[in-house]
Amino acid sequence: MSKSNSKSSEDIERINMLWSSEHEDFLTKIKDESKKKSLKQDLKYKKFKKIYYGLSIPNVILPLTLAALNPLFLNIATVNIVGAASTSIIAGLLGLANLNERIASHLNYRERFQQLVNEIELILIKKKKDREPADVTLERIKALFNHLSQLSQD
Repeated sequence: MSKSNSKSSEDIERINMLWSSEHEDFLTKIKDESKKKSLKQDLKYKKFKKIYYGLSIPNVILPLTLAALNPLFLNIATVNIVGAASTSIIAGLLGLANLNERIASHLNYRERFQQLVNEIELILIKKKKDREPADVTLERIKALFNHLSQLSQD
C-alpha cells in the first residue's frame, strides 16, 4: 500500500515539462508532414473521383443512347449486344475498383490530416505559459500523427 501512496503523491507533485524551441520545431515538422500527407490524400481523392466519373457517365449515357437509337437499328442485334456488354464491363470495373470507398477514404484522411495541422497551429499560436505541458502535448500529437499515417492509404 505504501507504494501506491508514493506513486499517487508523485503524480500530484509531477513537474510539467516546459516548452522549448526544440519542442516547437518538432511540432512544426509534424505539421509540415501532415500538410504534405493531406495534399497527397487530396490528389488521390481527385484522381479516383475523375476515374469514377469517367466510367460512370458512359455507363449511364450508353444505354440511354442505344435506347434512343434502337428504332434506327431495328434488326441489328449486334449493336444491342455490344451496348449491353459495354455497360456490363464498365459496371464491373466500377464494382471491382471499389472507387466510392476509395474516394471516401482519401477524403476522410485529407480532412483528418488537415485537422491535425489546424490543431498544431492552435497550439503554437498560444503563449508558452498558456499551453498544456509539452510532454503531454507532444505525446498526444505524435500518437495521433502516427495513427493517421498507419491507417491512411499512401
